[in-house]
Parts: sequence; C-alpha cells; structure tokens
Amino acid sequence: MRTFFGENSMVPMQGHPPENRMNNRRKGFTLVELLVVIA
Repeated sequence: MRTFFGENSMVPMQGHPPENRMNNRRKGFTLVELLVVIA
C-alpha cells in the first residue's frame, strides 16, 4: 500500500507542471487521509 501511494504521488508530481503543484498537494492530502482512514 505504501509503495503504491509513493509511486502514485511521484508520478503526478513529476508529470504535472509546477503551477498545478497546489492541486497536486490537495490530491495528495486526500490520498493520505484515505490511507489513514483505511489504516
């Protein structure tokens, strides 16, 4: 689970431009919250 999250976070971070950094951060936070809830 941790590996998947890390890879997923790395892919969009490198692919998306710096301007979408805020949006990416928001998505990442949501994923983290979901992972925490599942855990």
